[in-house]
Amino acid sequence: MVEEVTRTALTQNYNLNIQGGGRDPRAAHYFLSLDYLNDEGIVIGKDMKRYSFRFNFDQAPSKIVKYGFNTNFVYSETNMGAGGGYFTDPITQAFMQSPWNSVKTTDGEWNMNTVNGYNPVALRSSEGDQSLAKQYRAILSPYVTINFLPELFYTMRAGADVYVVDEFGFWSFLQPQGRSKNGMGENNTTIHTLMSITNTLNYLKTFNMKHNVNIMLGQEAQYTYQKNAYLAGSNYPVQDKPQVANTSVPGSASTYIDRMALSSWFGNAEYNYDNKYYLSASLRADGSSRFGKNNRWATFYSVGAKYRMSEESFMESTRSWLNNLTFRISYGTSGNSEVGNSWYAAKDLFGFGYNYNGIPGMSREQFGNDDLKWEKTGKFNVGLDVTFLNRFTVELDYYNHLTSDMVFAVPTSFVTGLDEYYQNVGELSNRGFEATLRTIIFNKKDLKWNVSISASHNKNEVKKLSTDLPIESTYQITEVGYPIYQFKMKEFAGVDPETGSPMWYLNEEGDETTTNWNKAKKRYVGDANPKWFGAISSNLEYKNFDFSFQFNYSLGGKIYGNSLRYDEHTGASVGENFTKYVYDNRWQKPGDVTDVPKLEFYGSSNKHSTQFLMSGNYLKLRSIVLGYSLPSELTKKFYVSRLRFYVQADNLFVLTAKNYRGFDPSSVGADGVQWWNYPSPRNVVFGVNVDF
Repeated sequence: MVEEVTRTALTQNYNLNIQGGGRDPRAAHYFLSLDYLNDEGIVIGKDMKRYSFRFNFDQAPSKIVKYGFNTNFVYSETNMGAGGGYFTDPITQAFMQSPWNSVKTTDGEWNMNTVNGYNPVALRSSEGDQSLAKQYRAILSPYVTINFLPELFYTMRAGADVYVVDEFGFWSFLQPQGRSKNGMGENNTTIHTLMSITNTLNYLKTFNMKHNVNIMLGQEAQYTYQKNAYLAGSNYPVQDKPQVANTSVPGSASTYIDRMALSSWFGNAEYNYDNKYYLSASLRADGSSRFGKNNRWATFYSVGAKYRMSEESFMESTRSWLNNLTFRISYGTSGNSEVGNSWYAAKDLFGFGYNYNGIPGMSREQFGNDDLKWEKTGKFNVGLDVTFLNRFTVELDYYNHLTSDMVFAVPTSFVTGLDEYYQNVGELSNRGFEATLRTIIFNKKDLKWNVSISASHNKNEVKKLSTDLPIESTYQITEVGYPIYQFKMKEFAGVDPETGSPMWYLNEEGDETTTNWNKAKKRYVGDANPKWFGAISSNLEYKNFDFSFQFNYSLGGKIYGNSLRYDEHTGASVGENFTKYVYDNRWQKPGDVTDVPKLEFYGSSNKHSTQFLMSGNYLKLRSIVLGYSLPSELTKKFYVSRLRFYVQADNLFVLTAKNYRGFDPSSVGADGVQWWNYPSPRNVVFGVNVDF
């Protein structure tokens, strides 16, 4: 079935850029870009087309005034597959379907006698499900700059970002949910508008060739408006005209409008003396309509300093080998307004459309909180930059970030009519360090080669919650003193060699086991956060050839394969497929030592436990590029300044831990929970760059 729902897909991307303008400083300059992308997608029924047009214009008719605008227009069509959630997804069905279930019957009809009644190939056929999103987007940003003095200038920039998304979905007669409704159609339309205006006043001045000052004052305002309309219906008289208007049974219909305003005032000052001593400071006040009237505004600031010791006179003796030695330190605060219900987190919300004995009414849906305020993060950073022998650069950074006033949905009694409301109650600490080494191995006329290695370590810890009680789910827990995305679940103890039954550890500690999952206690079994992560990259140029690659890696994190409870069942999901891993490693006879229980009808080995908790370690070849540029003396004959041919490959391979079962650990989200994640496609691109 995997071969039926996946394919070798073709991705086409064509881009044309044209820029020009006169040499006179007062002449106009322009940039024009046309782009076309057609990405088939490696999974059937999931593809995208995009058309983009971009035009920028700038002109300075005098020494005092400069003006221009940036524009971008995009139209895209995204085929999202079928409706019905995970069970209609082709990747999910590729795992679930039994290998003896054919796509079509012997008489050429779609085979609907499959697991759960889903045929993923039929659902992506012309008579199957539809799920198409069309987006129309326009971005316009005009600006004007006025130079009052050579060192004092004012800039006003306006912005408008408008997009319309028209989504249509059809649950066809070829899936159980659609068939039970005699077909269902749904149409969702979103209109989103973001308007903004920014005013800044800059002062740049150099005094006595050594004192450099840059001062900026600014104001910004944003207004966001979004309208959604949803319409659904079912019971079609015919199968080939899926417009919602053709349904005979009305479904749900809803509209809603959201508005959000943000206002900001800010200032920034930078000073450096003789390119040795650097100071900076910033202050800003932000007000958001998302918060309560008592705390709508918040103030944030930052201070920083940098010292280039290598420029001091007493370092003269080291300049033959030490090119740069710089110390950096900073502290600042920032805010987050994307909290809770991101539009109206602090508001009392009421929903309409309810019926009480035939009388229309409303119901409370959210408690308001006038004291709700911004989440704040204090960020301390200290760093060191060293360059020596004109070849080696080392960058070291230590950081300690504390996020306070985190917004959580705090549980409340059901007698209030609701079960939670938003409060600023949480604190989360992140601290760690980052290191980067860059080296130039060769730097000659015909041979240039550099290598970069980076490593990061981060440790986070929940410092505060709404109460002393943790927030616990089936397999994860948010608890003071532990990392966020901490796994806490029952620990799998392997398989009883004599009976083939699964076992779990009975108590929170110790080696006593039980074959009754309900009796086992939960344990702390690691978290999703990697201990180390980073990249290794290299660029090589030899005459007209260029070659580059990048590896990404992650060490120490855990991944919980939630989908493996279904894919690696040993009889719990009767009739569904199970993986080759289960077949090869299952218990078969007394004395077998394995971690895969015996196959049995309605077995109990698909319970939440560390049986499906895996190492998230990986080393991934993210990209590799090989290019060749024709000699300039040849291309000039055709009025071409540069002609480069290249081949680029992405996601060529990933090395994982021995116990990892999945497509790609790097595609799993930050929470470390793996479902039937869309596999990372292995892309091979052949391209040509032509510069005139």
